[in-house]
Amino acid sequence: MSDANQTPRFRRTKRVAVVLAGLLILVVALLVLRWQLATQRIDQVATKAATLAATRKVAVSGDDARRAGAPARLGGASEAAGVAAMHMSSVDAYRERSADDRAALPHIRGAMDGAALARLQTLADAGNARAACILSAQATKCNFLPGVVRDSITQLSAGVALHHERGSIPSPEMLRALEHSRTSASALARECAGAPAMPPDAAWRYLLQSALLGYEPAMLLFSQWPPVDFGEPNTSVDAVIAYLRYSGSLTEALAQRGDLNAITSLTWEYGHHGPNVLQALGLRALPADPTRALMYAYVREGVMLRREAERPGSTAAYGQAHAAVERVLPAVDEAGRQWARQMADQMLATFTPDALRPSAPASEQAEEPTLWQQLEDICRE
Repeated sequence: MSDANQTPRFRRTKRVAVVLAGLLILVVALLVLRWQLATQRIDQVATKAATLAATRKVAVSGDDARRAGAPARLGGASEAAGVAAMHMSSVDAYRERSADDRAALPHIRGAMDGAALARLQTLADAGNARAACILSAQATKCNFLPGVVRDSITQLSAGVALHHERGSIPSPEMLRALEHSRTSASALARECAGAPAMPPDAAWRYLLQSALLGYEPAMLLFSQWPPVDFGEPNTSVDAVIAYLRYSGSLTEALAQRGDLNAITSLTWEYGHHGPNVLQALGLRALPADPTRALMYAYVREGVMLRREAERPGSTAAYGQAHAAVERVLPAVDEAGRQWARQMADQMLATFTPDALRPSAPASEQAEEPTLWQQLEDICRE
């Protein structure tokens, strides 16, 4: 092939490469700008929580309150543990006013009118973390749960129709799930028919505000997964980035207070085990740290064994007490094992008797509450 034929081909290849490089640079720039915008919005929530904490009459100094609401940054395990100390300071401060905040709440069960919503917003804007949590539950109920339920009905109905086309019988579980979804859709339609409109980002914003104010049920809900409406791409991006920034330190704070769910979660997060879509995309709330995973595995084992000694079977839902230790142990050297054991023993010694006491058996209820009723009940704990 002659040089004359190669030159135009080389030029075309070069132009395509330049165009692709330009597009890649543009995409990266847009992603960076979008991340910065989300960061600014998240910082607004953190700043508001810090201001509310500083203006309330609390048992800690104003500097402690401001640090408690300081924005978290993505980082290593030690950083998450350090930020967790700020969250625990917020918890201590909030416990001083928790009973007053509960007494101030209006009783709302079912549909919410404009007056009730305005009352809750006034309370939340004054620093009532329980009110902010309930507002998050309300936004979750009426902003995107109806869409989730509709999608469930569509998928289950298609599955039932496919069985009928094939001449087979749908499973009882599928039919029960379809009926439950239809019942939920009817209930949501009733309770949200006259509900006041709320911003698309209200669910995650109010829940994060409540968590940063030191309300432990909100901390637990947000650390597990904030309310994300993927039908609102702009809002969902903010919620996911807020989760990445705060879930690790919130879980650390709960675990250091003896919350067995949080302790178990950290053995998985630091151990880099379990399916996680965000991890598949290279996004992690906490770094892989087998030694710290082993520390929490030892803590988990200690809490479970003490609860079991007091009431056998009370930790059955968590599996075997030794399972997490056996899973993580091979990845840690001898020095790491000694450190993990020592730190776990120290942490166990700091737990209050409540953390080591078995949870009370669930009470029998004539009718199981709906998901949104459970969320509101959690926010009123």
